[in-house]
Amino acid sequence: KKLVDLANSKNTKTVILGLPSRSSVDKDEWKKIKAQGHNVNEKLYENPASYREFLSMCKSQSFECLDLYNTIKTNQKAESLFMEEDNHFNPGGNQLIADALLKYLISNSYVNSEGKYESK
Repeated sequence: KKLVDLANSKNTKTVILGLPSRSSVDKDEWKKIKAQGHNVNEKLYENPASYREFLSMCKSQSFECLDLYNTIKTNQKAESLFMEEDNHFNPGGNQLIADALLKYLISNSYVNSEGKYESK
């Protein structure tokens, strides 16, 4: 909230990007996490609390949010968008996110069709 308020005070737009974790995209990831001794179940994949909290925060705080949860989860190669060794996106995942972000910025007139910012 403080960051968004600061940006608003400087007449700057803030868009909060919502990205899923591997466990919300890979239907078997929660089983691997459980095998490591963590108290988790299939809800980590089916209905993650972090995603619900993200949506709730955006709504309650009137933040401008770009939700890429479904964009990534429904991608045919969703499970292969992450690095093999951790929860970070790999180059393919980063490209998917960059493309979606650019499309959002253009469609909301934050940048022109070439992806360049034009001061007003």
